Amino acid sequence: MEKNQSPWATGVRHFFRNGFAVAGLVILGILFAFSFLGVLVTPYRQDQVFYRHERQLKDYAALKENDVFRFYVAPGQVFGAVEQAQFSLKQEDFSWNGVDYTVVPEGNVFTVYVGDTQVATASLYVVPMGLSYDQTRQQLLDGKGDRLILQENGSLPGFRQAAEKAIADNAAEFTLSGRKFQLSYDAAGSLWQVKEQTVTQVWDAYSAPSREHLLGTDKNGMDVLTRLMYGGRVSLLMGFAVVLLCTLIGVTVGGVAGFFGGWTDSALMRLVDVFYCIPTTPLLIILGAAMDGLRVEPQLRLVFLILTLGLLSWPELARLVRGQILSLREQEFMLATEASGLGAGRRIFRHLLPNVLPQIIISATSALGSAILTEATLSFLGLGVKFPYASWGNMINDVSNAFVLTTYLFVWIPAGVCLVLAVLGFYFVGDGLRDAIDPRTKR
Repeated sequence: MEKNQSPWATGVRHFFRNGFAVAGLVILGILFAFSFLGVLVTPYRQDQVFYRHERQLKDYAALKENDVFRFYVAPGQVFGAVEQAQFSLKQEDFSWNGVDYTVVPEGNVFTVYVGDTQVATASLYVVPMGLSYDQTRQQLLDGKGDRLILQENGSLPGFRQAAEKAIADNAAEFTLSGRKFQLSYDAAGSLWQVKEQTVTQVWDAYSAPSREHLLGTDKNGMDVLTRLMYGGRVSLLMGFAVVLLCTLIGVTVGGVAGFFGGWTDSALMRLVDVFYCIPTTPLLIILGAAMDGLRVEPQLRLVFLILTLGLLSWPELARLVRGQILSLREQEFMLATEASGLGAGRRIFRHLLPNVLPQIIISATSALGSAILTEATLSFLGLGVKFPYASWGNMINDVSNAFVLTTYLFVWIPAGVCLVLAVLGFYFVGDGLRDAIDPRTKR
């Protein structure tokens, strides 16, 4: 003979016979263990930034080949702009304004005479400033001028000589004092660009999965797996907090309205209508923008978000509970409790609420999934949980970048998968609980 079971034992047995309910329970158990126990074993913090060292080429200097003649006029002589232009065009003997000029080339130097008198020296080579005319000419005759004009960002000794030697040898790179430099020639500007190879510390952004980072790193160089754990804790706790607040308000208002009826019912239902008229999405956007403008701390921002979502989500549950209680209070078993002299509290909590509990459970579990999705949407839009705190919503914020969406799948797919699994898990468990504890379900 089969032993009689209590209603709760029967409910548990029917719950575990529901494959989807068990699957949902397993999914939620894994997610909760991953989020709440994982943060205890991970060696990283959610805001810990990782770095890597990269070799980069930075502009160090430029050497431009001088292609414009420099003129040095002898003391007491005149060699004006027109004469200089005449020389630049021909670089040979010429006459101007009744005066004959003789040009004598001497290596890198052109000396200009009028008769036997030196009037100027011309050269494409550059010598240090501050020298006299005779000293300048002698420097040029001795081959000490430079054809290349150096623009250097540092003062490394011997750099000019090393760079000029590399240019003369047609080398692509050279080393000086343990530092590596690369040469590139810009034909359009007659310019040699010198870049230095440097080792720079940068964020280890979008690093592929490895032993150190099993799911890689995000755009800020933070460990994706660690932020996924912390993000699950925030998303799940926020979902439960919102649903708890919503359920407390909705069940209280709906229960009082349905049980007492009359003017109490009318007043509370008008309050429900007022809350129904509030545009939730625009209000959340305005609230998020206002908190951004006021620079609200991330912890306080999360509290405001929970309170706002909870205070805006209860009207539907209140109407559901009111409707169920209005239907139940006229049935025979409720008339029997009233005739037995039971107080209002016992009638509500012992007889009404157990019959409304399945609808409350399915509504609450549905609201859990909706609350998590709402938080994810707001965080994705930048109006929810703020950096450096992680949530599954702000972790998939990078999908707004098409390149990241298609290239770095490991950055956003894990958070998306966790969101889908959490919502499905709550729906499966809620459906299983409703079937298990509904006293009107046919066994």
